[in-house]
Amino acid sequence: PPTCLFSPAEFGLKRPLVCDMAWAAGLFEGEGWIGFHRNHQENDRHYQYLCIKLTSTDEDVLHRFRAVVGHGWMNGPYVRGLRQNGESKKPLWVWQSGGSSAARIMELFSPYLGQRRLARWAEGRDSQGRIWIEEVLK
Repeated sequence: PPTCLFSPAEFGLKRPLVCDMAWAAGLFEGEGWIGFHRNHQENDRHYQYLCIKLTSTDEDVLHRFRAVVGHGWMNGPYVRGLRQNGESKKPLWVWQSGGSSAARIMELFSPYLGQRRLARWAEGRDSQGRIWIEEVLK
């Protein structure tokens, strides 16, 4: 089983169980996003870094997700406008993580992810498995 991270006591978890990590990975598999931002600069070189996000209209679900993975931050609520019938859409919440924390979460999730997500995660790793994956030409 994957190594589990510390979680806040408010969720009654000292360490997430394998089923908690599987739940979080399944939620990420269905609703998550993996991307690579190209705005990190180090020693006059530009690199891209890993960024992962999860969005939901259910704030409590994202709080539980964050408790299980032990990293990241939440933003929201974001107002998303009106439906065609004039009713307001539910507010949207966003959890995200980047860099080495995001890479650790992806490593924990990898046993539970489908081929498409694993392939996207693999795009962000060089031959040594480093997170700082690609020098971007100026």
